[in-house]
Amino acid sequence: MSRPLHSSLIAFLLVIAGGVTSDAQTESGHLWYGMLVAAGAQIPLLLHVSGSGTSLSATADSPGQAAFGASVDSISESSIDDGQTLRFTISSVKATYNGTGKGDTMSGVFVQNASTTPLVLKRFTGYDANAANAAAADWAGVLKTPTGTLHLVLHVNFKSGALSATLDSPDQNVYGGVIDTIAVDKNELLFEMTPLHIFYVGSINGNAMSGMFTQGGISVPMTFAR
Repeated sequence: MSRPLHSSLIAFLLVIAGGVTSDAQTESGHLWYGMLVAAGAQIPLLLHVSGSGTSLSATADSPGQAAFGASVDSISESSIDDGQTLRFTISSVKATYNGTGKGDTMSGVFVQNASTTPLVLKRFTGYDANAANAAAADWAGVLKTPTGTLHLVLHVNFKSGALSATLDSPDQNVYGGVIDTIAVDKNELLFEMTPLHIFYVGSINGNAMSGMFTQGGISVPMTFAR
């Protein structure tokens, strides 16, 4: 069963799946996240990576453009003397990235149609025990749009080394919307509901989490509290 949330800004839809959750990232996969800045606009970019060593594959999401699951034609993560490199190509949008860094942060250049943009990518493993335990909670917030408000509750769980989450819309009596990707790193949390083109990224500060909620290419600020 599904129920739409009526808003001219956010056409929000929760798909009910009997409370079944989906692990965000497993130990065989990870996520790179960064923010492209182009023409004064901030465009989130996510790279979902699976495999290991020289057998990597990936897909790319651009939630701010309502684009999800773009095929990454080639990707490599390599060690060098003073750090690591990350390179990938997305032929369908004529884009490449070449970055270097240490640890979980890469700094590089994103090139598309001969235009170059600096891009810092941060790695989220999704199973960092300390970060996951700190984020595990019931988070309540209010999504505000020009046409009204909508209460949302994010349930983050970390059990047996697996991070998962669901999203409720109590105003519509809709519960258990499956979040197919959730990842945490230190004080940052992000999640996606890709069939609905929903993305959220926020920073946790004590019992509050402030960030941006995006759907269909439209973003609004949103704060959760536990």
